[in-house]
Amino acid sequence: MATEEWYRATFDYESAETTDLPFPEGAVIRVVATIDQDWRRGVLGDKEGIFPLSFVQPCDPPSSGVGRALKAIPALGAKANDYIQLTGRVKGVYQAAHNGKEGSVTPSDIEVVTSLPPLAQATFEYEAQAEEDLAFPGGALIPLLRQVDADWYEGFYNGNTGIFPATFVKIITSFKDANPCTSLPSTRASAVPAVGKPSKPGPSRGSRTASLAP
Repeated sequence: MATEEWYRATFDYESAETTDLPFPEGAVIRVVATIDQDWRRGVLGDKEGIFPLSFVQPCDPPSSGVGRALKAIPALGAKANDYIQLTGRVKGVYQAAHNGKEGSVTPSDIEVVTSLPPLAQATFEYEAQAEEDLAFPGGALIPLLRQVDADWYEGFYNGNTGIFPATFVKIITSFKDANPCTSLPSTRASAVPAVGKPSKPGPSRGSRTASLAP
């Protein structure tokens, strides 16, 4: 599994292509595949698609997701358009927090603006044993970047990236649960619309032949 990348949108990206990933300015996107030097395949909530790097800039992985409520969510005391913290996801249902309240949220109730990372929580303190290790205290929330093998993960904590033993953490959101619950077509239509944002054009699409398969 390749190490995941994260990007923050510096512009709105709009597209009529069914295999593209539209997003608003400020959205935080989890990348799951590299298409070529100009394009990535990313995830934002239950949306997955490709987008040009000219509309984003690299950022650190978040320790939780963020969603905008599309309607009132009484269990969280949230009103429509309130932003709520997404703390985990199991079998398609989000665990969320808002104003000191916690509860479950269905994807249809929110618009995800910061993608939920695969996430682990430290059950013990881990002290680095080698230069490539990631040290963390007990209780730390660690965004996961990849599973190295059955016994080791790579993650991010306190500005650092490194690997650590799986026996020192419990998984809050697995890689599978962090992925969309819907799938998109794997081929693109031949007609390519203009990229929305004339002052920030994306790279040419005509010569792009890379597969969308991860």
